Formats: sequence, C-alpha cells, structure tokens
Amino acid sequence: MRDPLLFQLLCGVARFLPLRAGYTMADLLSRAHRRLCPERQRAVLANLEVLRGVNSTDPRLAQEVFRHYGRTMFEFLRGPDIPEVELRFRGFEHLHAALDRGSGAILAALHTGNWVLGGVRLAARGVPVNAVAGVQMSEKWTGVVRRRHAAAGIRILPAGLSATREMIARLGRNETLVLLPDGDVFRKGVEVPLAGRSVPLPAGPARLAARTGAALLPVIPLRLPDGTHSLEFIEEIPIHGTSHAEIRCATTLLAARMEKALCEHANQWSIFRPFFEGRTAA
Repeated sequence: MRDPLLFQLLCGVARFLPLRAGYTMADLLSRAHRRLCPERQRAVLANLEVLRGVNSTDPRLAQEVFRHYGRTMFEFLRGPDIPEVELRFRGFEHLHAALDRGSGAILAALHTGNWVLGGVRLAARGVPVNAVAGVQMSEKWTGVVRRRHAAAGIRILPAGLSATREMIARLGRNETLVLLPDGDVFRKGVEVPLAGRSVPLPAGPARLAARTGAALLPVIPLRLPDGTHSLEFIEEIPIHGTSHAEIRCATTLLAARMEKALCEHANQWSIFRPFFEGRTAA
C-alpha cells in the first residue's frame, strides 16, 4: 500500500479529476478521516480549546480542520503546482529587504494553508527555495516526493544535524530556507509562551539566523474563503547576538507572531497531536 507506484497512481487520479470534483471527494474523505481517527479528533479539539478558549467537544469544530487538511492533501497529490489555483503574496517587501542584504532568508512557516504551493510560486519568481523535512508520507514515498518537489523548484533537505552545513551554504548563496517551527522533528528547543501556555519551540531558526546573518521571517500560508491562497511574509524578527538570552528572545517573538495567526486561523492548523498537552500556564 505504500509502494511509490501507488503514489504515482494517486497523483494521476488527482490530476485527472476536475478541481471542484477533487475538492468534493477530499471533503468526503475528510469526514471519514475524522470518524475513523478519534484520537486525532480529540487532539484537534484540545488544540482549538486552548487557541480559541472554547470549552466544547462539538466535532463540527474539528471538522473544519480535517476538511482543510483533506483539501491540502488533494492539492499535494495534484501539484506541487496547480495553475488553476490563484495565490497572492502579501508583505513581499519584507522578503525583498531581507534578500537585498545578501545573507539569505529563513522562512518560518506554519502548518496552515498550503506552503508547498506558495514555495513553488516563489521559485517561479526566481527565488531559490529550500525546505527542511523529515519522512514525507512514508519512507518509501519520501524519495519520489522530494524529486517531485525539486522538479517544481523546491529542494528538500533532510531534517537533522547532518543537513546544517548544507543549510548554511545555501543561505550563504542568498537563498531561502523554509522551516516549520510547529512541527515535531526538532531535538532542542526553548520554552516560550504561546496561547497562555509554556511550550517548547525549536531554537534552530533563531540560532541559524544569528550564526549566518540570514533574516528570520515568519510566513503565514493561508487558504482564503474564496478558494484562493495567500502567502504572507511578516516583518523580520531582530536577532542581535548568539547568546541563549538572544535566541530565547527571538524565539519568543516568533511564538507571538505564530499565536496571532493561529488564533485567527485555527481551523487551518493541520496538527493532529495535542500540542499543548501537559503544558503549564506561561
């Protein structure tokens, strides 16, 4: 079931379907996903409760998250680029200002919207795009997925310390590096306040920015109500040194920018683990 041939078949089906029919099928499958995975649903509800302050077990709250995820997966199989889907860049001046310095830019993106689509459109504008990711879909599919992304302009680097030298080299060539700070592949983090809780976030983005001089920009990918997408670049997070205090300060600022976006767009946060479980009040 996880053979690359199956992946190619699924991609072919996704490309064959008309876009609207594909979204309809994705919506149906997302309902099944929610019902068949009660632990995931409980995790989503727990995250929504913290972000929105809603004390409810109404599964309809979680269904929005599952619906967004289902559509993103359909786009993933159909893409990486989908020419008939419009995407708008916002705050592009922040990225321009960062790249004008010549030290590259670290794009800290959330698991909202469709960052891959945004990355492909960014690469089409002539901006070199790299991203760090672990196993994608499955170990057998990871190689196929990475080659597919590379053909569309996104070079995927493996997660872990072994890729650090490559990250530094690519930032030194004034390229962009996409990191997902709300993921769970990082090893070392710092405790910062987020949504009233003390949570660990990776210190890697701030450390890498401090070490290389690259700009650290929060990036918010979003699916808009009219069916279009956006990729918003937020103002650069200042980093004035490599000390633990400076790294913690920068990561705290990153968490604050993340919190604002997550509270406004919690229905698009595709995180299916209890992100705040066991976390004390900040």
